[in-house]
Amino acid sequence: MGRSDEPYADNLALLGDELAWLDVVVELAVLCQQTAADRTGGGLAISEEAVAGMLGRRPPPVNTAKGTALLREIANRRETISGRVAASAGAGVALRLPRLVDLFSLSPFERDVLVVCLALELDAKYERLYGYLHDDVTRRAPSVELVFRLLCHDARQRVLARSSFLASSPLYRYALLEDVAGERGRPLAARAVKLDDAIAHHLLGGADLDPRLAPCVRLVVPKPSDGAGENGEHGRLAAALERYLGEPTADQWLAAFHGPDRTAQDEAARAACGAVGVPLLRVDLEALGERESFDRDVRLVFREAALRGAAVLLDGGDGFARDGDKGGARARAIDGAMVEMGWITFVAGARAWEPADALKRQRFFTWEFTVPAYLERRRLWHAELNGEAPAGPDVDVDEVAAQFRFTRGEIKNAASIARTLARLRADGAGRVGQNDLQTACRAESNPGLLHFGRKVRARPGWDDLVLPAEQKTQLREIVDYIRHHEAVYSAWGFGEKHALGRGTNVLFSGPSGTGKTMTAAIMAGELGLDLYQIDLSTVVSKYIGETEKNLSRVFREAETSNAMLFFDEADALFGRRSEVKDAHDRYANIEVNYLLQKMEEHEGIVVLATNFSKNVDEAFLRRLHFAVLFPFPEKDERLQIWRGVFPVAAPLTGDVDLEFLARRFKIAGGSIKNIALGAAFLAQSEGEAIGMRQIILATKREFQKMGKICAKADFGDFYALVT
Repeated sequence: MGRSDEPYADNLALLGDELAWLDVVVELAVLCQQTAADRTGGGLAISEEAVAGMLGRRPPPVNTAKGTALLREIANRRETISGRVAASAGAGVALRLPRLVDLFSLSPFERDVLVVCLALELDAKYERLYGYLHDDVTRRAPSVELVFRLLCHDARQRVLARSSFLASSPLYRYALLEDVAGERGRPLAARAVKLDDAIAHHLLGGADLDPRLAPCVRLVVPKPSDGAGENGEHGRLAAALERYLGEPTADQWLAAFHGPDRTAQDEAARAACGAVGVPLLRVDLEALGERESFDRDVRLVFREAALRGAAVLLDGGDGFARDGDKGGARARAIDGAMVEMGWITFVAGARAWEPADALKRQRFFTWEFTVPAYLERRRLWHAELNGEAPAGPDVDVDEVAAQFRFTRGEIKNAASIARTLARLRADGAGRVGQNDLQTACRAESNPGLLHFGRKVRARPGWDDLVLPAEQKTQLREIVDYIRHHEAVYSAWGFGEKHALGRGTNVLFSGPSGTGKTMTAAIMAGELGLDLYQIDLSTVVSKYIGETEKNLSRVFREAETSNAMLFFDEADALFGRRSEVKDAHDRYANIEVNYLLQKMEEHEGIVVLATNFSKNVDEAFLRRLHFAVLFPFPEKDERLQIWRGVFPVAAPLTGDVDLEFLARRFKIAGGSIKNIALGAAFLAQSEGEAIGMRQIILATKREFQKMGKICAKADFGDFYALVT
């Protein structure tokens, strides 16, 4: 066994001594059993001698000379083991069993229970020995009654030891011990127990994660240099953690991260742990939350962290609100595990997270990780594009950094996608071009807005737009305003003077069909952004409070989508507030007020289109950066639309009189497009080219749809075709 002051060489050396101690304990139990003569010999009847032994009519066998010697040897071996464990601690030798005992505040009896169960993992002989002591070779796992016989020497010790097998005991509360399958319904003393597989693996020196936690948990061993110098938040967080660990009263440290930059949150946790030399368990709470065993698995996560001396990063804490039945119960499970077993814990999510009252008594910090400012985004883009497959000469990093309000992770992902696109191009140059970068950025943008509308995929150009010169000039000014937005607000410092209203809000007003939607698509294409036309039916709700929730989700998704929002017929949502006469008026006004607030907070691009600008609330008009009037097209503008509405490949007959159409039919561009398309389908079905007859018939259908009368004054010589 070695001297009591001699440190153990390693963990297995300690376990060898523990098994030698257990052998003596088992030998004593065998002696007691043989002396008591209470074995049945495997028959169905119990002998009188066995009954007498169970009723205590024979003298206790420990009074024999051999029994006394065995008791003395058991005590001596335990004393030597304790001395060597203390010496090992002084020598810096890591021993897992004593550390487990300290971590979970186990009693000496509970430590010995672990040894009794662990023996089965090391030597198969203990299965046969336990079967012998049970007088049943099929019962190879130790029962609670057998543990009592091995470790307790009188009735008082048994009564006290019974509490160690209750659900509230450390052995069961931390899932170190579990009942053998099918034993739960039996009386406590008869119940067979076993060591948790992951605990057995740990005590035997295993390094793998508990397989029950895969694939929701990943072990990260950060380097001291991880994230150092990249972000000021990383350094401040690492310094705070170092100070905390240096305090003699350090108990529990809880940091709540929130904000859209999830990559920065992950990097900050890694950097802090790397600075203090602590491993990190990264937990995907969303994936864990899909399991029925969520409560158990959360406790296993924190137990695993305690065993490894690791910090825990709970990623995705937003999904576990403290209200509602399921969310509240799971939040309480997380809180309970943190209170009992937490040490260094990071909670990461998009929204601010507040701990429960019990956790507030611990060391609690909160950090916000916003989207990097324009200058930081520009630096990150340059860093990404100056490495593998560097950017080509046409790449405008300043423009990309201004257009896409990406987080660090999104910038890395978009740059990676752009490099892949560059390699796949036919020219094989491998250098990232501006088009590669724009495509990659749009692919990286969040598609969550698809729940509230549709993505406008048409990409018309300025030449397709027919408007007076003044309006075209104004629209180009808006595009320039958006393009240079970040440079003015960030590089020139105007953002410090204007905390709110930093987004771009534009109103398009004018009759239906005058090009408002097309113009929004042109602007989005010019800026390299996606355009989402919001479906008001998915936003407006008759239920009180639901419209506000939907609007909040729309704007939240827009922040991360780097997209232009387009609200058509916006007066339905942005209408004038009314005089409050009943509860409906009051809640309607609340919706408008809430929308005003979200418009002012939103830093992206919002385009509102309305046919009746006078119906839009004045408060909205004050918050608009631009308002563009789309007038009804006059004859010359209608002629220009007619000339551009037919594709080059479309066959036209010589009798098509565009001058006549522009002069006679006072309709907007949207109707002209409908007529051209309708005429094309008529001609195709008749096997002819598109002629005046098909155009006049299509015009008739458009007039009927609009509720207009087909008058001879309009149709002239072609009137006979429509009567």
